[in-house]
Amino acid sequence: MNGYRILVIDDAPEMAKTLSLRLATMGHEASGVADPRKAVEAARAFQPGVVLVDIGMRHIDGYELCSLLREALGPPRVRIVAVTAWTPTTDRAYWRAVGFDAHLLKPIDAASLQATLDELLQTR
Repeated sequence: MNGYRILVIDDAPEMAKTLSLRLATMGHEASGVADPRKAVEAARAFQPGVVLVDIGMRHIDGYELCSLLREALGPPRVRIVAVTAWTPTTDRAYWRAVGFDAHLLKPIDAASLQATLDELLQTR
């Protein structure tokens, strides 16, 4: 398997680090950002193929950050995945309408994570 470049954005530093480490053990190149105000700059520098964005963050929520990332990164289009512990709608049309390509519920299991990454990046 070829790994993907994945940026994890979660304002809980331990969550950003843990998920980044999990991705690395799965063979991906991952980086974590715990301050959403620094996420756009980090994404420009790292140039990920996928960004995992926590929805409920301080300073900038995941919905606003998704829009900022899309504007900043432009083509080639990055895939953005909402990550949340909240009980969201599972309607794909809803998540796409707000700017996400997919969503994952916390806690994220490795099989769901890999399946989502594979699905997103096969359609790139």
